[in-house]
Amino acid sequence: MAEPIQGVGGINPMPKGFANKAHEHVKNAGGLYLSDEVQTGFGRLGDHYWGFEQLGIKPDMVSMAKTIGNGLPLAAVACSKEVCDSLNKITFSTYSANPLAIAAGRECLRVIDDEGMQENCKLRGEQFMKGLKELQSRYEQIGDVRGQGLMIGVELVRDKESK
Repeated sequence: MAEPIQGVGGINPMPKGFANKAHEHVKNAGGLYLSDEVQTGFGRLGDHYWGFEQLGIKPDMVSMAKTIGNGLPLAAVACSKEVCDSLNKITFSTYSANPLAIAAGRECLRVIDDEGMQENCKLRGEQFMKGLKELQSRYEQIGDVRGQGLMIGVELVRDKESK
């Protein structure tokens, strides 16, 4: 299970090649790859609708929440056919198909697509990163600026050298 960009841990993108090698080891051991898209999904990264797309690895499962309900209690898990078939019709649910949350989720997906929210994340993210990099060049207290789209982290430090 991995986030394509580690969110709560400081907005840390995976090192180049790490995900591919980890995926290879997991698959060779008979494991499954779950992409946690709670923060990276639904176009927030600008260039890709899902974070796993930028890694070039097809997950067995995808978990998603937050953006899909825009604050309402809604989450989802998407699985490959093989994973779904292995569940033997076992079902699990936290909210038991709350109709209000489902309607809100459908509307959120419509707005993301119809109103160009992914493209907006890309453009506003580029604008934001450019401004943050400018500030970084002027202020000793900004150690690192990283991220993609509107998933951006700013590292505040006492000293750029020692951090």
